[in-house]
Amino acid sequence: MKTITIRLPDVEVAMFEELRKSGGAYARLGQAIAQAVRQEYGKLLKLGGNR
Repeated sequence: MKTITIRLPDVEVAMFEELRKSGGAYARLGQAIAQAVRQEYGKLLKLGGNR
């Protein structure tokens, strides 16, 4: 497993922490990013198969 580092200004960090407290996708950001990557990669594979 790899770690992705995201650099945010202090204001955005504070906003992000509030979003995480509210639940939703931001509470599970790692899972949300992994799902988005899988979806986009799937689209890429479909495009490559049509060439």
